[in-house]
Amino acid sequence: MKETFKKGNEFKIDSISLDEWKSYRDLRLDSLASDPQSFAAPLKKYSNLDENGWKEKIKKCLSKNNAMFIANSSDGPIGMMGYYPEGNDTVNIYGVYVKKDFRGQGVSDKIMESILNSLDNNEEIKFIKLTVNKEQKAAIDFYKRFGFEEVGE
Repeated sequence: MKETFKKGNEFKIDSISLDEWKSYRDLRLDSLASDPQSFAAPLKKYSNLDENGWKEKIKKCLSKNNAMFIANSSDGPIGMMGYYPEGNDTVNIYGVYVKKDFRGQGVSDKIMESILNSLDNNEEIKFIKLTVNKEQKAAIDFYKRFGFEEVGE
């Protein structure tokens, strides 16, 4: 799926593959360094992973009821979002991140649409959850636009 930025640049959203381990690494490390309050994992946990470690992370994304979507532009990877199973009928969205220079241009919307479309045909999944820092008002508003509701702390 190709999309166009408001500034005229194009980006493409795809499910991650093992070949994209460097893109995933770069996005994950960038997200943990630039927005540590948004993620439960500390940068230190991921900064020493080698190629095999990153590929193992991606293999988990490729297993049943797991996914990771990457947005790529001509500048390289610019955003990501994934989900993993939680019980038999629930998935949890995680790793929501768009590089600062590309925020406000619809990238996260298109990645979320890809996530939701991938789950539409999965009859096993009845619930979609996520966790967000209550101080991140823009993120909360983003999720509400997609129909998510606050259910507690």
